[in-house]
Amino acid sequence: MILKNKLFVLSTVLFVVNQIMEKQFGIFIPLIHAYLDDLLCMPVVLSITLHILRLVLKNEKYVFSKIQVFFAVIYFSVMFEGILPLFSVNHTSDIMDIAAYGTGAIIFFKHMNIKQLKLGIQ
Repeated sequence: MILKNKLFVLSTVLFVVNQIMEKQFGIFIPLIHAYLDDLLCMPVVLSITLHILRLVLKNEKYVFSKIQVFFAVIYFSVMFEGILPLFSVNHTSDIMDIAAYGTGAIIFFKHMNIKQLKLGIQ
């Protein structure tokens, strides 16, 4: 089960707390505001996607390949740093966001993209 993965839970909680701080209380910590969501994006999105794929494929041992994780980084980079800023004044392109996506993807691949049996989940 996805909720037994401590890094997924931590990433999700950090994301939610940051969103509440910013949107409900107007608290913006510059570095966190600029990069935390981008850093957490890959671990959260890829963990949820992996969980859904495991259910659909009925294979709890399924993991993403390096190419699949790399493609996710490319996809999010193109969409959110390339295309979206062209159509929305609320979004800007930032190369450091791409670095954050990449860092998050590495964290996901090395520490979260593991067979469920390795986590002791049966």
